[in-house]
Amino acid sequence: MGAKKAVAAFLLSASFRLFGQSLPSSPAFEVASIKPSQPGDRSVTNRLPGGRFTAEKATLKILVKWAYELTDDELAGGPKWTDSDRYDIVATPERDAGNEQVGRELQIRMMVRSLLADRFKLAMHREPREMSAYVLSVSKDGPKLTTTTHPPGPQLRMSRNGQTRVMIFQAAPTSYIAKFLSAQLHKKVVDETSVQGAFDCKLEWAPDMERVTPPTPAGEASAGASDQGGPSIFTAIQRQLGLRLRVGKVPVDVYVIDGVERPSDN
Repeated sequence: MGAKKAVAAFLLSASFRLFGQSLPSSPAFEVASIKPSQPGDRSVTNRLPGGRFTAEKATLKILVKWAYELTDDELAGGPKWTDSDRYDIVATPERDAGNEQVGRELQIRMMVRSLLADRFKLAMHREPREMSAYVLSVSKDGPKLTTTTHPPGPQLRMSRNGQTRVMIFQAAPTSYIAKFLSAQLHKKVVDETSVQGAFDCKLEWAPDMERVTPPTPAGEASAGASDQGGPSIFTAIQRQLGLRLRVGKVPVDVYVIDGVERPSDN
């Protein structure tokens, strides 16, 4: 293994241990092309069969948030260009990069973390901060969650039903549900349900986020529907899952960018 790959492997393994897991071998991209994007503001991140990773018109912060599964509030610091410079990336992993002990999607995220450390010289530290976030708890009528009949290992399928968006969870604990609600709401969702077990459930709502009614201070969502004919995500969570979201001040681990450089030429 070359010096650069050895350093990337060390950073990757250390980053993985940050989440309390053990990574026997560090997956890495064998070839990666990073080029400045043509003008435009459309950003697309995609993963193709075989582990190939592509990103179009992605800023450094978009890549970091995707790789580390962060919301906007969970990433801080960095020079202005990390929010403005956009890049097109095509990266292909080594043939033996697979790891049966690590989910495939997580492997690709880990590869992107390694790429950011190697090519962007990204360095970060993590620190706790108190901030406004959504708190997920049980509604007054109790949870409406079905104990799973599927094998262990949470799964999520996303689709559309007309103009409404659908998330179908299988074998999912409430912490897993909270994680993907964070991605939809672009704000940290903290699981305080204290509900134990793994569940199957479906959440369907109208993604009209500009017109959505947020929770009241008491945590009860509006019963109204959006102009798209479906409930807001807040109402859907309450009606369909028997859970609720409220705004609260909670301690959140924030990743702070200590150092970063524009990528070297290919």
